[in-house]
Amino acid sequence: EIWISRDNAEHAGGLNGLKLFQWTQLITAEPLAEYPNYQSCQAGASGRWDYVHWQVIAPQAGVEDYSRSCALKIVIGSRDIYLFGDISLTQQQALLQKEQATSAYILLAPGQGAKNQHLAAMAQHLKPTFVVFSNSHRNRYNHPHPDATAAYRQVNSQILITAKDGAVRWEWSGPNAIPEISTQW
Repeated sequence: EIWISRDNAEHAGGLNGLKLFQWTQLITAEPLAEYPNYQSCQAGASGRWDYVHWQVIAPQAGVEDYSRSCALKIVIGSRDIYLFGDISLTQQQALLQKEQATSAYILLAPGQGAKNQHLAAMAQHLKPTFVVFSNSHRNRYNHPHPDATAAYRQVNSQILITAKDGAVRWEWSGPNAIPEISTQW
């Protein structure tokens, strides 16, 4: 399966490169013209891959176009991982009311850390060990915004910015194993 958060070059730009691999299902929140048989990403869907439990936590029905990204909560053993795409401040606030305050292990920052998609309460509520800002080098928007990184520094999150650190990878050997983390530029 391939998961694409939404039909936007920042999110689906590498999909053509993935054609080299064999996969059977595309899951996305927005239709992609060249993949008419995609499966829609809807909040509430869940599943399990070996010892990895996943649940779609956004988009909610009827949201505006820009924030129709798939967002996932993944649980491996006792570690919670949140993968957010472009979800609006309204959706972030709704998620904070549903999700219990926790110490998330990994959080993919909403909207690449854009000022208009940054909710400081997200950092306070989830207190991630690691926060990843997925940004291209010299991106035209200068993401992440300093307010976004400051919110995560306040809760002592280790900040990883792909424009600076490169690809970030966590590997688990089992459900209760301590994952190995690596970066590659």
